[in-house]
Amino acid sequence: MTTLGGHSPVAKRGGLRSLRLGDVPEHRKHEVAKIGERLRLRWHDEGIIKDRRYRMRTYSKCFPASMAVDCLLDRGDADTRQQAVCIMKNLQRFDLVHHVVDDHDFRDEFLFFRFREDD
Repeated sequence: MTTLGGHSPVAKRGGLRSLRLGDVPEHRKHEVAKIGERLRLRWHDEGIIKDRRYRMRTYSKCFPASMAVDCLLDRGDADTRQQAVCIMKNLQRFDLVHHVVDDHDFRDEFLFFRFREDD
C-alpha cells in the first residue's frame, strides 16, 4: 500500500479517526481535505459512490448518509454511529461533502450526499 508523506497506513486511518471527536480546528483544513479525498477515492472503488434514483430523479455520484455511516463503522474508522456522523459533519463543515440539493446537514438518514470534487 502506498503511504502519504511517509505515514503508515495505520497513521492514515488514524487521520480519519481524528475527525470523529467534534469540530476540527480551521488550521487542519488541508489535512481534512487529504483525508476526504482518500475516503472519496475509496468509496468510488468500493461502489458506494454511484448514480442513484429517488422519486424519478437521478442524482449522480452520490451516497446515502446512512450507508456512509455503515462504511465508516465497518472499516473501523469510527466506533459508534455518532462518531461516524461526526466525521462526516466535519467533512461537510470544510465543504468537502454536501447534500445533493443543499437542503440538509449531514445526519444518519437516507439522504443523498456528494463530495464537492464529484460535482
